[in-house]
Amino acid sequence: MLNASCAFCHQVLAPSPEAGCKAITSRSGRRGLLWRLRDKQLRLGLFEISPGHELHRLTCMMQAGLWAATQVSMDHPPRGLPTEDDFSEVLTQVHKGFELGTLAGPAFAWLRHSLGLAEEDYQAALGPGGPYLQFLSTSKSNASFFLSHDQRFFLKTQRRREVRALLAHLPRYLQHLQRHPHSLLARLLGVHSLRVARGKKKYFIIMQSVFYPAGRIAERYDIKGCEVSRWVEPAPEGSPLVLVLKDLNFQGKTIDLGPQRSWLLQQMELDTAFLRDLNLLDYSLLMASQHLQENERGPGSSLVFRTARSVQGVQSVHEPGAQNLRLLPDGPNALHILDGPEQRYFLGLVDLATVYGLRKRLEYLWKALRYPNRAFSTVSPALYARRLCQWVEAHTETWSLKWGQSKSTGWCPGQALRRVVGVLRVVPGSHPFPALETAAPLLLSGSHSMKARGRLLLVILCSAGFSAAYVLLCCWACLPFCPGSCPGPHLSNSRPTAPGPLHFSGYSRVPDGKPLVRGPCHSCAVVSSSGQMLGSGLGSQIDGAECVLRMNQAPTVGFEADVGQRSTLRVISHTTVPLLLRNYSHYFQQQPRDTLYVVWGQGRNMDRTLGGRTYRTLLQLTKMYPGLQVYTFTERMMAYCDQVFQNETGKNRRQSGSFLSTGWFTMILALELCEEIVVYGMVSDSYCREKSHPSVPYHYFEKGRLDECQMYLAHEQAPRSAHRFITEKAVFSRWAKKRPIVFAHPSWRTQ
Repeated sequence: MLNASCAFCHQVLAPSPEAGCKAITSRSGRRGLLWRLRDKQLRLGLFEISPGHELHRLTCMMQAGLWAATQVSMDHPPRGLPTEDDFSEVLTQVHKGFELGTLAGPAFAWLRHSLGLAEEDYQAALGPGGPYLQFLSTSKSNASFFLSHDQRFFLKTQRRREVRALLAHLPRYLQHLQRHPHSLLARLLGVHSLRVARGKKKYFIIMQSVFYPAGRIAERYDIKGCEVSRWVEPAPEGSPLVLVLKDLNFQGKTIDLGPQRSWLLQQMELDTAFLRDLNLLDYSLLMASQHLQENERGPGSSLVFRTARSVQGVQSVHEPGAQNLRLLPDGPNALHILDGPEQRYFLGLVDLATVYGLRKRLEYLWKALRYPNRAFSTVSPALYARRLCQWVEAHTETWSLKWGQSKSTGWCPGQALRRVVGVLRVVPGSHPFPALETAAPLLLSGSHSMKARGRLLLVILCSAGFSAAYVLLCCWACLPFCPGSCPGPHLSNSRPTAPGPLHFSGYSRVPDGKPLVRGPCHSCAVVSSSGQMLGSGLGSQIDGAECVLRMNQAPTVGFEADVGQRSTLRVISHTTVPLLLRNYSHYFQQQPRDTLYVVWGQGRNMDRTLGGRTYRTLLQLTKMYPGLQVYTFTERMMAYCDQVFQNETGKNRRQSGSFLSTGWFTMILALELCEEIVVYGMVSDSYCREKSHPSVPYHYFEKGRLDECQMYLAHEQAPRSAHRFITEKAVFSRWAKKRPIVFAHPSWRTQ
């Protein structure tokens, strides 16, 4: 197969495309810069890359290489979840005149399979069956953009550092898609390199096109939620040019999704929070619209079929509500299509490879000086995510028609339906499968014009459809209230089905510097060192969590009834390391060897390169106790934690004279590692200002020494060099509104 592919490429390239390329180059070289800019403006849109096109030779190589690369995955289909080796695999295939590399091929083959994409169709679309289409973008990047001949797949050249970022985040990207199968993130289907002769490698990615099928699309937009350089001169009316407009072009317009607005806002929160956690920015929300035809309005195709399609491939143990599922439309590219009352919208998040590193931080400083008081794209990932979500919320129309109400008559089909099928009692926001809430008004629309018998028949048919749909959901998605033996997600001890272990690049192993690699934790118990734990009797409940996180030198021996005895992970301040050494037999000999120790700290004592004092101590520990798992926060992760504090409080940690607590670092690590978090012994930010609060020791293992609230208030009021315990707890309270975080003993609700 490989030889046949190479022979095809040689045959296609036989009419000396090099000569054609040289001719085009020489002609363009004789013309001025202004002419070339004008020529590019005139050619904006889609162009078939036929023989004689300057990129024809390159795309022929890409087609032949991709045909052979896909054949490998067809001959060796994925047999399970991707392994660590799959994510790091690089396959290089040598062809006549070029070589094509396939990066993480088995992992992407697994993803394509999970999406229901047949390798034969993928090979036919990207192989030599038809010429690629060139898309001349209005983007300022120097990337080249191509579409497969059927416009189903999108190819884009990438810089090496962008490819490196994509591959580093690939395990977590697959995990996110596993948790949220209806995510708006563009489906990345492959990463490849191409080297012609002995030239420099060029990298390109392949993803599903958000704008597919494109036949009736009226307008296309690239949205970043800012204003600087976000205007494109529209094409003249009646022009065949295909332009992607930007934020400022959308002013005065709105997106009308009807009841699906709430789904979109929640999914945007989930997806942008994921990208924020990866320290990414500069991604775009691609958006397009087209008018719905009569046969696409209303209920459309069979509800049972749409429901089966919507849960196909969903194999996560999460509740569908947590996954934010919806009913998918019956048609191609359903993951990126949302139907409103009048319009069909194409939505997807793309360009997921820009890391907020030193280059972007310097760019931020420069733009802040150049564009004061204006919104530009290069900002911190937290601000970028929040701003894009706010843009979507501000530009989507609210849905005022409640379930069970009719606009034109007093008849209430929702009430009749609830009387007939009590088990399907649908209340907005509380149904175990929110997509049914979305579908219900559509199923019953128009029924007010029917006579009484017709209304009754419609109610019976809708009831039967809902019943059948719910039976399917029970069988495939283990919804609540279903009969049978579906294990409750909060009670199950099984680990979530994730595509391999997660890579936590913010934590570096001593001594080899490798990142932390381990599976996620479904349920976590974060145990504070507070005196609130004394007399709690929660030891067995804490030990029942899948992962138990402890802080600093807090012991378990002698306190098992209150704090438990298991320790999966212990987060340690660099100043606490000497205290652990005083009782090294307890922490390093008696504790199970699978306990992870993660040490945070900055400055020369933690310097790995110069051999700081604390780092040398940790290095010596790993030599004394082979198998001991010790990690340190990387400098980049420490800077990230500082940035989170500034984003949440509006204060620079150093300038405000604040020290972050071990609790802060533990919570950030828990948010990365855990799906559900129960925090034990942590009080609310208002607790110490209440008059009736009891007095407890600062640490449960140091009775009679320091009072907890006196310590908190003293630090909060100190001008410099103090922990901001109360401020941190206010931040944790806000996090609990968006993530499954519960505070226990004392239990308190987020405000």
